[in-house]
Amino acid sequence: VSLSLSLHASFAVSDGVHDCKRQNTKRRVVFVSIICPTHIPTHMPPSCSESLEDCVLSNGQPVQVELVDCHIFEDALAFAAHLAASQPGGRQYRYDAVLALHAIRSGRLLQDCPLPFGIVLGGTDVNKCNPDGPQAIPEVIRCARAWVAFSTSMRDKAMQAWDLNSAAIRVIPQAVSVPDRTAFDLRKHLASSVPAAADTRSVLFLLPAGLRPVKDVMFLGATVAQWHKEDARVHLVIVGPELNKAYAERVRRQARDLAGVVMIEPLDRADLCTAMLQCTAIVNSSESEGMCGAVLEAMHNGCSVCVRGNSGNRAIVEHEVDGLVFEDPAQFVTEAKRLLTDPKLAARLQAAAQHRIQREHSAAHEQKGYQAVVAKLAGTT
Repeated sequence: VSLSLSLHASFAVSDGVHDCKRQNTKRRVVFVSIICPTHIPTHMPPSCSESLEDCVLSNGQPVQVELVDCHIFEDALAFAAHLAASQPGGRQYRYDAVLALHAIRSGRLLQDCPLPFGIVLGGTDVNKCNPDGPQAIPEVIRCARAWVAFSTSMRDKAMQAWDLNSAAIRVIPQAVSVPDRTAFDLRKHLASSVPAAADTRSVLFLLPAGLRPVKDVMFLGATVAQWHKEDARVHLVIVGPELNKAYAERVRRQARDLAGVVMIEPLDRADLCTAMLQCTAIVNSSESEGMCGAVLEAMHNGCSVCVRGNSGNRAIVEHEVDGLVFEDPAQFVTEAKRLLTDPKLAARLQAAAQHRIQREHSAAHEQKGYQAVVAKLAGTT
């Protein structure tokens, strides 16, 4: 889960609007996240941090939240110095608690943290972090006072990896909000580089992902290229920011050699959400996921989704109920062809996906969950 660039504007507005309320606040929480623009996939929806900021401030909870970028601190000592900065009134620390997003990124700052802290677990934390490895992250996770997982599957993995009590991990599914549609036209965007994809008869499968190994965006590449030879209308369009330079360069080289596989530069989030509506399906081929924001957005938009069968994807997509799930590239082609030949199936899946998002991923539920976490950490409950 990554922060949206809109967070900066949201927080700046909140500072002015709620100054009168903040004069009377008694508890302060620092939210450690990733707010460096170079780490923000532009397709991702506002993260839990924006929801936390909204729910704590606009609902009048007696807690002040400050957002900080984990990348500005060299190590745990530098972060501890930030916590201990002198404040009027003789306070030893400027905050009462810490909430961190992604143990594997922010956790390095929490070693020997003098304040109670909670951790919002990311997909990499539960899918890739080795509990017995040399890094101190696992011990940081065990020492937290509160934990948040986006799904029961993430919670269960965390319980198994770090021997945590299930009652101690609050499951808070990500909420979904999407920007208004724009005038963006994906086919026109592709016209100069891939004229065949710009044809109104083209069949576009859109794969939004930050380019790093776990996203495995070329998992379907060779198979889609073979399908493209059989049906020249078919194209797989990969879009997303470069999060791992070596991996991104390798993907670009592979895509150039595969007819039917197209890579484009990152799109503005509103344009990307609009582009989703112009495709046959939104695809996720990740080796593992926490909870994929792009898939949630697609389902919210009433798009068909076709996802690889990892536990994170299965937590939000039920095969043949609100989307299609594949285990290997050949099955992807089989399932994708069903969407082309059975419009009633596509319409049923799209309607069910929208209903699921409305039922399970509401902003009100997310906000209530983070209110409880922050209140627990800050000692207001």
